[in-house]
Amino acid sequence: MKKLSYGLVVVFLTVSMILISCTKTTSSTTTSTTTPVAQTQIPLEASKIPQLDPLSKLDVAGGTIQTIIAGTSQIEMDMKEFKSNMLPHTFVPGIGTYSGTWVWGYV
Repeated sequence: MKKLSYGLVVVFLTVSMILISCTKTTSSTTTSTTTPVAQTQIPLEASKIPQLDPLSKLDVAGGTIQTIIAGTSQIEMDMKEFKSNMLPHTFVPGIGTYSGTWVWGYV
């Protein structure tokens, strides 16, 4: 435990010294001061913000997900891993194509 604590202190001090040395300014005969430029924020129109796809509904509500009504008998269910489209249909990845996200659920 002491070795770990000592090692963490050494790493912290080393990183601190590096950060301090990076932020020091070198002395020169001329110093230039720059003032930060404020950037104007442009509000987005609500209709331009991408919206999420609505969730699927159970078939008893007119949707596509099968509804199981067991009554008094037991239902056998398994938890499985499967791909599901978790992102909106408008999502475009930077590389490749989006073919779904691996999720766990009951089937």
